[in-house]
Amino acid sequence: MGCHIRKQQKPIILDPDLKDKEYQYQIKGQGARKMQIYQWGEIKIQSIRMFLEILVSQKYHYEKKKYYSTIYFHKLKGSKPSI
Repeated sequence: MGCHIRKQQKPIILDPDLKDKEYQYQIKGQGARKMQIYQWGEIKIQSIRMFLEILVSQKYHYEKKKYYSTIYFHKLKGSKPSI
């Protein structure tokens, strides 16, 4: 799973009083999700990795739950699942 970071033309300062002047960037294709990159351009890799692992984990558990729910409902109906 890859992510592409698109820099905005002029970074938006989230809070001018922040010690590290964190800027706002968008993940391409996911405009609602934002991550913070420090002024000197160093990406907080640990945070991003954890964020992506959480998203992947949530998606996995959702798909797993959906899969078993479908099988369960098909057993109740007596039909064969088309998964």
